[in-house]
Amino acid sequence: MHRYLTLPFVLLLAVAFMFMGMPENTVVGENIVSGSVLAECPSSQWQGIVDQFVRREVQKGSILAWAHAHVIPSYRYFNLEGRQVAQEFDVKRKNEDLGYLILYLPECKIVEFSTVPSPVKRNLAVTQRLARYWESELKGLVYLSPLDKFYRLQGVKSDPSKFALVGVEDRQIYWFDSNNQLIYFNVEIPKFFSSSCSSHSDEQSGVDRQSSSSQLFSPVESATKKVLSVPIYYQFCYKGCLVGCTPTAGGTLLGYWVDKGYPNLLSNGSQAAIKSLRDRAGTSCCGQATSCGNPGLGCTIYSKLSQALESYCNDKGYPNFHSIYYSSSDASFAKLKNEINKGYPLVVSFSGGPPYDWLHGHSNTGVGYDTANGHYMILQTNWRKYGGQKYVLFESNSHGPVFFNTLHPPDDISPSTSVMLSGTEGENGWYRSNVQVTLSAEDNSGGTGVAQIQYRVDGGEWHTVNDSVTSFMLVGDGGHQVEYRARDKALNWEKLKQEYVGIDTLPPEGDFQINYGAGSTLSALTTLNFSVVDNLSGVWQVRVRNGSGEWTPWQFMNPSLNWLLAPNPVNGTTYEVDVQYRDKAGNLTDVIAKQITLHLYPDQPYSDNYALQRSTFGAAATDASSSHYHLQGTLGQLSLAGMTNSSHYQIQWGYWGGRTFEPLYPFVDVTPTYWAADYITRLYRAGVTGGCAQNPLRYCPGNPVTRAQMAKFILKGEHGGDYEPPHFTTYTFTDIEGSWAADWIEELYQEGIVNGYSDGTYRPNNKVTRAQMAKFIVNAFKLP
Repeated sequence: MHRYLTLPFVLLLAVAFMFMGMPENTVVGENIVSGSVLAECPSSQWQGIVDQFVRREVQKGSILAWAHAHVIPSYRYFNLEGRQVAQEFDVKRKNEDLGYLILYLPECKIVEFSTVPSPVKRNLAVTQRLARYWESELKGLVYLSPLDKFYRLQGVKSDPSKFALVGVEDRQIYWFDSNNQLIYFNVEIPKFFSSSCSSHSDEQSGVDRQSSSSQLFSPVESATKKVLSVPIYYQFCYKGCLVGCTPTAGGTLLGYWVDKGYPNLLSNGSQAAIKSLRDRAGTSCCGQATSCGNPGLGCTIYSKLSQALESYCNDKGYPNFHSIYYSSSDASFAKLKNEINKGYPLVVSFSGGPPYDWLHGHSNTGVGYDTANGHYMILQTNWRKYGGQKYVLFESNSHGPVFFNTLHPPDDISPSTSVMLSGTEGENGWYRSNVQVTLSAEDNSGGTGVAQIQYRVDGGEWHTVNDSVTSFMLVGDGGHQVEYRARDKALNWEKLKQEYVGIDTLPPEGDFQINYGAGSTLSALTTLNFSVVDNLSGVWQVRVRNGSGEWTPWQFMNPSLNWLLAPNPVNGTTYEVDVQYRDKAGNLTDVIAKQITLHLYPDQPYSDNYALQRSTFGAAATDASSSHYHLQGTLGQLSLAGMTNSSHYQIQWGYWGGRTFEPLYPFVDVTPTYWAADYITRLYRAGVTGGCAQNPLRYCPGNPVTRAQMAKFILKGEHGGDYEPPHFTTYTFTDIEGSWAADWIEELYQEGIVNGYSDGTYRPNNKVTRAQMAKFIVNAFKLP
């Protein structure tokens, strides 16, 4: 019993409870009239409803004993105003009593059924005897809920205005006045009608009942049902009252773990353990207790049982056992199911009462669940008169709030933490916004539970949160490293984990050129030169379109792209090309637009940056030289009216025909205004240098030159761009063998241009000084 959970009984009368818990296959009823709940239930429908219910239970295989049985009406139940609210039916086969059903008339629903005979019959004779003793009248049956069924005894010899309700199952007595108000009425209760607990010597005398195979229900496990095998202990009298349902239920948990490898938990017997739990939890006598001959109830504050269990286990040499108390706001069917699946029975307690019974103001042992037709808890009661296993619909209104107490064995396994990231997701695992990080820790099955989470960001200070879940924000572009771990209540630390989170909210910075920035082109096939950087996630892809046409698919970045301005180009037309870049986080640049004009047949090729290498020159043998071009070759044909073709060139009406151009200054990092542009270009055209990088071609004019590179420069400058040195099998200098420039350096030595260092080395990777360069040039070109 719960000490502080005694609701006025008048409130109980106002509640139409819709659940039934009975021994042996007892479950809550379902609405038989499909799709509706009737306000009234015509008597013409009653037989059909109960017959259909019985057939369905047989077809489902739930109650095979009811096969070929017939159902007949038996007892009528009334409310306090005298209106019939329920009808009981007996299930029989010939003279065999197979159980009963109760039809609740306001809803036309079977709210209670069982495979044992009706309890009305069991206690009817002794209640009739009580009525004669009090000189009162047995006025029938009262139905307030599936668990609140009463015989009504009207009046006593001394006061006919009073009436009593006598519990059909537990024979508890409640007195009312003529206004249906619960009252205290001092009337003698004869010994033949004393509380049912007094008829059981084990609940009176304190006889110990240890767990044994005969006292255990067999374990069950299926896809929808699981039942643990837990010892059955009943309450007994202690210190003038019942020891208490709560410590007794706690004792069953101890008995369960005895067989799991913790024998010292019941070293002095189960009753000694239950008494110890009672004293540790502060259980007290409540009700009209006089002695163990007329015991009162034992009342316990539910939350104190967990403290008592841990204290008791510690004293028995198991300090790492732990118990968790779940209040009504935290207790859930999912928690109960999880405990049972882990193999852990638990104490399930209800608030409510009076009247006190196994489902109101009482603690039971949760030993299983059944989800075949709803969320059913399977409870094992410790009150002998309600003995057996009970099926209770967790969401039912037939009981008050639910409370749990667990008992878990020692825990040596650390918890595990998972991370969830929330933000604007980009590409390739990057985020394009600040990111919320949620860390959720979960302890192992049967563990002590998560005590705290620790985390830090980018190597900063550790943050400790005394909870199993925490959230925080990662702010700012760049890569962030989150380190985290969790600890359970048994002080088991999780191994440190890491999560890398990249944030990039900025688009790349880019531009592009068409034909290196030319304003016009002689061909519709052009080259797009890309230039883009991204310092966070990195440049990823590019797409292109002509004007407002269709974009190409995104393609991976290359320095340049051949691009057709139009499938049917029109001479003199200015075309627009659009380019857009995106980085690896998915950030897009604005659309970048460039224009170029197509001149298929200019009067004369013209450019500041290109030199004509080959062409068919125009009519009348015009001078082939200009300040901008150098004509290297021609077919020598005159331009005629009409068209003259060759395999390589075409002359059309005196215009320039097929032609190829190269940049006058080939290196993109050597502009025409650079002081050494002409010298560098002459080296390139002479074949002396190929530059420092390709695509696009670069010279790197500011980079220093190594002694190895200088050997190649000098020899190509001396012998020509096609020169290659002979291959040597032995080398003068001790540090050049295996170098790419070994043959160049050896030839330079053989020609007397270089002598090396006094220690016999050449030091090919050293930088060339201006003084060394002067000596190289003088020796190579034999200057006076």
